[in-house]
Amino acid sequence: GVGLATTQALYRPVALEDHQSVSEVLAATNHYYRRTGLLYAAIVLGIGTIYPMVVQFSLPRGVILLYTILYFFLVMIPIMVCNQNPYHI
Repeated sequence: GVGLATTQALYRPVALEDHQSVSEVLAATNHYYRRTGLLYAAIVLGIGTIYPMVVQFSLPRGVILLYTILYFFLVMIPIMVCNQNPYHI
């Protein structure tokens, strides 16, 4: 995905020691990851808020929302932060 495209886009600038181009590629990648991360967070929180209102559960709605938020922070954030190579955080 984006990580592979970023890596490939960096080959030439790194080889030519073009620091400006390297910075531009990394800034664009950072912007993309932030935007998609915020969109994902909004979707998860939206579903976690609306879904319990539509489907009946034996647990209170607040507990379902809390589980959704915990899932997002404890499971999905580390997955999104980890690089696919040697798992640099």
